[in-house]
Amino acid sequence: MPARKPTRLQELRTAIDRATAEGNDALAAELSHVRHAVRTKADPLALVPLLENSTSYITKAFVAEVLGAAGDVRVLQPLMRAAAHPANVRHTSWFLLACARYDCSAHLAFFVRFLLTRTEADEGMVSAMEVIEAMKGPFAPVAVKRAIVKLLRPTQPLLAGDTQAELFRVQAAYALLDTYFGQVDRDWKNDV
Repeated sequence: MPARKPTRLQELRTAIDRATAEGNDALAAELSHVRHAVRTKADPLALVPLLENSTSYITKAFVAEVLGAAGDVRVLQPLMRAAAHPANVRHTSWFLLACARYDCSAHLAFFVRFLLTRTEADEGMVSAMEVIEAMKGPFAPVAVKRAIVKLLRPTQPLLAGDTQAELFRVQAAYALLDTYFGQVDRDWKNDV
């Protein structure tokens, strides 16, 4: 019989124990703060300073996951700021996957811009595409058409031969087209 997968709280406890054993008291304190916030069901926005100020990507990953599970749309802005911050360039997928747990239709422009600023296919690009695919709309016709055009005709060149990044952009445009045409179809059926 396979062993049960540890819960996030158990993984957090393990990370705290590991940091303590390694003598990294600052990391242990940050992770303990996250654990305490989860256990006491504190306001998720109380963890935003850790997301913005911590130098530990372990802490940021746990905070992003907690914010993603919070069910409070107020966490979207801090998550998007963290994803766009240049210091987090190699770890943006954590923040974007947390955003994917919400309907980010109102932030379409941010995610399109994020996709277009990536010069090569990476986890951040895949995550941004997944957020766009999860958007439910409704979209303003002008905004969605502008986003689709930008995705299909980017101004920033990709690295030579990076067809994977181009595929991600096209796939995001296709997802927007699909959602938008579904919206138009519903509107048309309601008018008839």
